[in-house]
Amino acid sequence: MKVNIRKQKDGSALLGAIIIMAVVMLLSLSLLMISYSLFHTAGKRQDASQCRELAQSLSKALEEEITIPPFQSYQEQEAALNEGKYPLWFYLRYNVWQSSWPYYNTEERGHTASYACRYFTITPSDAGIEGAELLDGISVMIYWESESGAEEAGTPLVIQVTCEKGRQKTTVTSTYELIVGSTDYTDAPGPDAGTAGAEVNPNGNSIENEKAWSWSLNMRE
Repeated sequence: MKVNIRKQKDGSALLGAIIIMAVVMLLSLSLLMISYSLFHTAGKRQDASQCRELAQSLSKALEEEITIPPFQSYQEQEAALNEGKYPLWFYLRYNVWQSSWPYYNTEERGHTASYACRYFTITPSDAGIEGAELLDGISVMIYWESESGAEEAGTPLVIQVTCEKGRQKTTVTSTYELIVGSTDYTDAPGPDAGTAGAEVNPNGNSIENEKAWSWSLNMRE
């Protein structure tokens, strides 16, 4: 009987040691999983923060080009065009309110997103913004809103900048308003004058040269 009791005690001690080792291993695995989860969460937050900051920076850079002060004369505007300045501003000047670029209006046929939205991609290394090269992708979507019978003045322009890194994506939306000067350019040529090049005017659109356009930022979110 004594021998049997001793064997039972030895078996109980071994079983207890195994249980303790299992508990220690489970605790170690739990700590490892928690550490990985915290590291992964911190990485996601860092990526999201970086995407947000760069999307804001790119939106502000576009704002600086779009909201340039109004040109004082047509000749001043023409000189800036010939010098290659403000390509986005001139793209808008020669394409907004043209049949080649329909306005956005969900209530009108032929003016939904598939017709009205223009998409552009930017190579992160070419963005010209510090830190942009760390992103996986940058895209810009632009559309302008209107309705049948509306006037040019007050036209809303929407620009969405999206930055991506890993699984994180951030979009910053800026809304602008078109301002048409109350006074026309007195030095503007007639409608038969030459138009801008394909870089800013790919469809060869003609514009009312005497009209003075400018844009103002309404909001950003």
